[in-house]
Amino acid sequence: MKIAITGSSGLLGSSFISFFSKKNENFFTVNRKNYIPEVSIDQVVNYFQSENTSIIIHCAANTDVELCEKNQKQCFHDNYQLTEVLTKVSKKLNIKLIFISSTGVYGDYKSSPYIETDTPNPKTVYHKSKLDSETMIQNNLKNYIIIRTGWLFGGNPKSPKNFVLNRLLEAKNSDGEIFSNIDQKGNPTYTNDIVKVIYNLIQFNKTGLFNCVNEGVASRYEYVSEIIKIANYPTKVERVKKSAFNRKANVSNNEMAINANLDSIGFNKMPNWRLSLKDYMSSLEI
Repeated sequence: MKIAITGSSGLLGSSFISFFSKKNENFFTVNRKNYIPEVSIDQVVNYFQSENTSIIIHCAANTDVELCEKNQKQCFHDNYQLTEVLTKVSKKLNIKLIFISSTGVYGDYKSSPYIETDTPNPKTVYHKSKLDSETMIQNNLKNYIIIRTGWLFGGNPKSPKNFVLNRLLEAKNSDGEIFSNIDQKGNPTYTNDIVKVIYNLIQFNKTGLFNCVNEGVASRYEYVSEIIKIANYPTKVERVKKSAFNRKANVSNNEMAINANLDSIGFNKMPNWRLSLKDYMSSLEI
């Protein structure tokens, strides 16, 4: 097989590159210019065909939830329209499309973790663009994997989205205390763990919709506190309400999930988030 990876500089995309390189898998990275909607679909199809593509892993996305609220047109171009192009390519060439979505699509109507049979009700423009993309894929393809994940850590340490390093930098530049949200809860999730699960799904030719998060839940406060604790920083993490951050995007307080569909097929190999966070941070030069 030959695997195409979009978003290769991001947290998850860079983890795929590292993993596939170690496995000596045949893969290539895809520049956005090769599949933008402004290019004819025939040209895009020819590009992927010329590369003998058998699987597309679509990690690229505009994940700036605040920007997406302010610029819905840009958000849907980056997240829906680009996915639409890849869906057309996958259908035309009969190749598997793996789409990375978010547990945020479920919305905020439960206090317990969501499972895949729960009805999505997204509260932000970003998550609506993700859910619309999911629906389009499901309506047009049979050979697909949709992964709902969230609160990612790992991958490229130089990425501006690297949550762990950003919190450590925040602590280092603070006056001895930083602030973190006690209201929002989710599953901190290691990109390396997701990559391994997706690789197994590929190897066994599985299809469908899967939550894929590390075991255990945490508030943002608990998550950040664990980062500071593992780094052995003296910085104090103070509890604050969600409203203290004055965000435009109405991000759900509950992004928790359970990997019910992975459990049902015996593919839930996701460790506890605290163990994976410690594993990841041990690989960093802090």
